[in-house]
Amino acid sequence: MKPAKRLDCPRCAVELAAVAHGSVAAHRCPLCRGYWMHQEGLAHDIRQTGGQKGVRLPDVSFLEGPPSATDWPCPDCKGVLLETLTMRGVPVERCPSCDGLFLQEGEGELITRRVLHAGAQFGPLIEELNKMIRNRPRGDA
Repeated sequence: MKPAKRLDCPRCAVELAAVAHGSVAAHRCPLCRGYWMHQEGLAHDIRQTGGQKGVRLPDVSFLEGPPSATDWPCPDCKGVLLETLTMRGVPVERCPSCDGLFLQEGEGELITRRVLHAGAQFGPLIEELNKMIRNRPRGDA
């Protein structure tokens, strides 16, 4: 069996520890307490949390802003630098190559709260609009 690949914190340059973040495998820095996970893992966590709170989220949109360069290295893609972008108003670091995310302490929870709030507020309205569109009378073609 091959040993696990060492992942270092992009911020502190110390080895990340394998942990669970909700139901998703992640890695956590023992110093800054930041998390390294893949973007689809965060989306899965948010959908699962939404389901537990009665908020249906078929698609999770992060509403990303334009990226800016950092000098932090990607833990997975050695030699690739992370970029900072905004997810639901929260600046996070993302690898443009593997879609890994570095979430500093509390950022994942803040993004989750904002996505769930938007889903609870606008989800029923969007569903009603889609229902109206599907059921609208069609003209003779």
